[in-house]
Amino acid sequence: GEDARVWEGRRDVGTLEPEGSTTATERVSLSYFEALSIKQKGGWITIVTTVESEGITRRFEERRQVA
Repeated sequence: GEDARVWEGRRDVGTLEPEGSTTATERVSLSYFEALSIKQKGGWITIVTTVESEGITRRFEERRQVA
């Protein structure tokens, strides 16, 4: 079946120094049906992070079991 997107957001980090970093934590609230859907798929979620900068876009993807 098709995976459902349960959350999406953007965060502007401004200007970072070379070799600089930033950290963001997001708490996601799921509806009963979204949580049930994740549980029925073994508790696995996919986290996709896209980092955009001047002329460069990088996409990072990881899978985690949460239930």
